[in-house]
Amino acid sequence: MTAPRPIFLHGAIGGSSCWGSVSERFDGAAVLGLPGHPNGSPVGDAGEVVGWIALALAQLPGYRTLIGHGLGGLLALEVARIHPDLIHGVIALGCAPQLSVPDVAGLDHDDVLARILTSSTREPAGGFGHVLTEAMQIIGPETLEADLDMCRDLNILDGARLVRCPVLVVVGDQDTWAPPDSAATLALTLPMGHLVVVTGARHLVHADAPATTQLLIAAFLARLELTLAEQ
Repeated sequence: MTAPRPIFLHGAIGGSSCWGSVSERFDGAAVLGLPGHPNGSPVGDAGEVVGWIALALAQLPGYRTLIGHGLGGLLALEVARIHPDLIHGVIALGCAPQLSVPDVAGLDHDDVLARILTSSTREPAGGFGHVLTEAMQIIGPETLEADLDMCRDLNILDGARLVRCPVLVVVGDQDTWAPPDSAATLALTLPMGHLVVVTGARHLVHADAPATTQLLIAAFLARLELTLAEQ
């Protein structure tokens, strides 16, 4: 029996640093960094990014589960819709059909980072908050703004009806980027969607509730492995 490989795909917050130690808990895990991360020219078109992700996935053998946070989760679902042969399951953390990005108009870069982190985790000034701040300073304002623009523009509700693989949607009950009622709409629209709301967590649900998130990921991967073995 071949276990599905977990492939972690970050969103607009902190690049690949957003995963902390979560991705290290799973054997064979891969971590993808979106174009422009940690530095380089950002790609602002979701279609281009989806194509880039698909090319990266095609290089990874075996069954694949994309685990995306925020924008990464929305892009993962788009990949699953457009390239169903590449994806066998999706875990969408902090996801709704369209993300509600905090208003950062007119703020300088440091204040933008502070507002994003305050809206995303219970402990924005903690050790992990500092890690994310440093990562976003390296990424720079141009790439961050491109990512936030994509968050604002991308609405996957209609496309979600065409995603044919199992999907687990996980959000915190205090998530303002992907409020639970909006996340529920997404889960109900997905043909094989399931929703879990984690008490006491904000948008970075895997940072606010790491043990719970890791258990949910492990359980999803185990169920998917059994399902694939029966096919």
